Amino acid sequence: VVVLDPHNGAVRVMVGSPDYFDPQINGAVNAALALRQPGSALKPLTYAAAFARGYSPASMIADVRTSFLTREGTPYVPINYDYRFHGPVLLRQALACSYNVVAVKLLDRIGIEALTSLARTLGISTLDQTERHGLALTLGSCEVQLLELTSAYAGFANGGWRVSPYVIERIEDDRGKVLYRAEPDPPQRVLDERIAYLITDILADRQARLPTFGEGSALDLPFPAAVKTGTTTEFRDNWTVGYTSEWVVGVWVGNANNEPMLRVSGVTGAAPIWNAVMRSAHPRPPRPFPRPAGLVEVEVCAESGLLPGIACAHRRKELFLEENVPTAFCQMHRLMAFDAATGQLAGPDCPAERRILRPVTYWPAELLVWAQEEGLTMPPGEESGSATLQHVSRDSAELVAEGEAGGLRLISPDPNSEYRIVADIPRQFQQLEVVVLYASELGRVGLSLWVDGERYHTWANPPYRTFWTLSPGVHEFRVCARNTCSKPVRVTVVE
Repeated sequence: VVVLDPHNGAVRVMVGSPDYFDPQINGAVNAALALRQPGSALKPLTYAAAFARGYSPASMIADVRTSFLTREGTPYVPINYDYRFHGPVLLRQALACSYNVVAVKLLDRIGIEALTSLARTLGISTLDQTERHGLALTLGSCEVQLLELTSAYAGFANGGWRVSPYVIERIEDDRGKVLYRAEPDPPQRVLDERIAYLITDILADRQARLPTFGEGSALDLPFPAAVKTGTTTEFRDNWTVGYTSEWVVGVWVGNANNEPMLRVSGVTGAAPIWNAVMRSAHPRPPRPFPRPAGLVEVEVCAESGLLPGIACAHRRKELFLEENVPTAFCQMHRLMAFDAATGQLAGPDCPAERRILRPVTYWPAELLVWAQEEGLTMPPGEESGSATLQHVSRDSAELVAEGEAGGLRLISPDPNSEYRIVADIPRQFQQLEVVVLYASELGRVGLSLWVDGERYHTWANPPYRTFWTLSPGVHEFRVCARNTCSKPVRVTVVE
């Protein structure tokens, strides 16, 4: 446990071990200074770096299955703690609920150096050799000290200032003469105070974290407090780091020999201790977090994060840097005219008395497969009384990875994946799912799947998915529509 004054860096509490004299738990090891993986407790730094680069708590990122290529050319597919994908997610909820996929996609967009640079300026000295961690860095695959991570959170608590932690205030002799007095380094401005406040506002938002942590968790206190948990692979490390305007408290729970714990997460292991320490440190309610000037509150669509249109049923107020207020209107939700007689979109020949307005959700391209899997309503594909309508989201092409020809993309299988044929399972039951995303047109379009240069399957309309039976060797998949084709995806199948 570390308790630190965010205004000057003074360490008021440091508990490095429950029992210094117990060799069975390596009690002489000061765990507050040991290097351990922080897990999701590192995520707020990624979001702060993103907010400094134009993102906002209302920026929407699709929480869907996403594959990234590592430096070695192998696929990396992050998964969420609950093993689910959540579709369109605004960054406020993504951070509050600690969604892994969104954090990885965000780091991919801003670059690893953006995160490591901010971490260093906030006082974390151990983020070296980050190239070996790749995008998993935002999920805490590196190693940090509890003391330094707690000190970094002080930069959020105090409005963007770096403080250097120190543990000795002064030394006196037996007559009270001061032999040593601490001269802490003066605080340094390293982060826009408005961005620090945005992180604080999200981490203190009980409503935003409800989907993951529920009501009445150990993260809730009877006074305003910002907090983030972290849990590492096999439950080897638990973290809870949080703060008020007066104190920063960091807690790590784990085994000194790095053995896994038994399904103990940050919210069940470290958070109850954090809660107790926070209550003890605040005999009186702390001052509320002061909101700095230069932030404005704007109503946005709760799904797209853009200015709401007439068809946006769910809205919320969100904070923005005054120079980063959205100007675009939501295109996901629209009121469309339908023919009451046919239930199809009303064309120009449809009589006025049969026209009725209904709200329709036009899913951005990268959300189509997720929406289909969730059983959500797809936009209508044809008009009544006219030719087929091409439903093109204005920014759909931007949502497809750069370089994908014609907006075509194979989202399964993952590039450079390796699959193994199991000898005692019939070959016809060993199949690979092939899923295609076509962003150029969201209506009915015919596509063809080619495997190793031969046509394997055709689709007349979405959903574009099929199965391919495993066969030994290196295989190339490509999908084509009219006169354009996707980039090839190669996989290896071994026996």
